[in-house]
Amino acid sequence: MFVYAFLLFFVLTPGILVTLPPRSLVKHSSKMVIAAVHAAIFAIVWTLTHKMVWRASSHMFEGLTPSEPEPQGDKGDSGEFGPKGKRKQMLQNKKSTMNNT
Repeated sequence: MFVYAFLLFFVLTPGILVTLPPRSLVKHSSKMVIAAVHAAIFAIVWTLTHKMVWRASSHMFEGLTPSEPEPQGDKGDSGEFGPKGKRKQMLQNKKSTMNNT
């Protein structure tokens, strides 16, 4: 979205794509009026288009987001099925195989 806002701001800078008020009135308009008109144009274009751009860009990077975490067992972290329980079970298996040899 930063890149979109940057490009939109650049394109709507007075004299790049649009010069409003028209050149015939620019000589009589102050810099503040010209800046205010371009700020209003930016706000209107941003309001009408930013959600569409967000949706389009989120679909482009859909595969790059990390997957959802795996659900844990019924007993959570401290239970038999959680990460601590799995580690504990692995250590017990390792000890039992060492004792058997």
